Amino acid sequence: MEDRLYLLHIGDLLGEPARQKERGILEQGTEKLEKSHLEEQVDRHLDSYRLTQLSRIKSKTAQAACRGAGLLLQKAVAERELSAAFLRQLSVSELVRELEGIPPFPLDYVFGPHGKPYLSELPMHFNLSHSGEYVCLAVSEQEVGCDIQQMRGNATWTRVAKRMFPQRQITSPSQFYALWTQAEAYVKLTGEGIFTAGLERGKEEGLGTYEVGKPRGEMQTVEMQTVEMQAAEMQAAEMQTVEMQAMEMHNPAMQKPEKEDFDPWQQRFQEVLWLPTTAPSGYCLSVCKWKEPLDKIGKSK
Repeated sequence: MEDRLYLLHIGDLLGEPARQKERGILEQGTEKLEKSHLEEQVDRHLDSYRLTQLSRIKSKTAQAACRGAGLLLQKAVAERELSAAFLRQLSVSELVRELEGIPPFPLDYVFGPHGKPYLSELPMHFNLSHSGEYVCLAVSEQEVGCDIQQMRGNATWTRVAKRMFPQRQITSPSQFYALWTQAEAYVKLTGEGIFTAGLERGKEEGLGTYEVGKPRGEMQTVEMQTVEMQAAEMQAAEMQTVEMQAMEMHNPAMQKPEKEDFDPWQQRFQEVLWLPTTAPSGYCLSVCKWKEPLDKIGKSK
């Protein structure tokens, strides 16, 4: 199948209360959770496992990301054999109309060693990401990783940039987020950024919260939540993974660079092919796959 990137605007699913909460205007617990007509329409196109997971999510923002991810997967599966443009930008209403009359495909998820999801009955690799009012889905016949981030104008990025990318002269938010989404896309390509076990941390630099890693037996619940809420609730956990990798690469006891300006990320970024993307205004988006396709990894239910 062809490489493809779907970009879905989920603003219609968020509604104004959830938008305000996303911006920090509303307090916790003040948003209304009544299901709208559009949400009911979307739910008719979701597979049963996703609906089960959706019923466990309380945040309106996370619910919107979950529904958007489910719609995009159904769209990708429905047109996996068709020729189409690499990048498709859609609204929720448009996507619902395009899926009208097509019964939801009963997706069967299996998981790699670190919890990265696959579809057991389809030769299709995928990766999802969510930030702000957008959900993106990258699909390919080989491993793929993607990350979208809403660029925020606060001072947080400067502290993170100095800690994460000390060899880079980063002078603007756009430069930082371009590098950050590349790092996220890379660790999601490898699968290392999807499942972080045994770690619990509080708020870090105002970027979000880390969640407690779950034991292997609870892998399915954890993974499905990360697929749908990577930015909403699990974005910081992925950021921690990138940070831990950066610390390992910069640790003199573990890495002995030949030059003081050695950039460990540069070597990793050269291992992959970066696919052309166009991000919405105020966002940054990166998508990558291996330059040389790897053998299919082992999967476990």
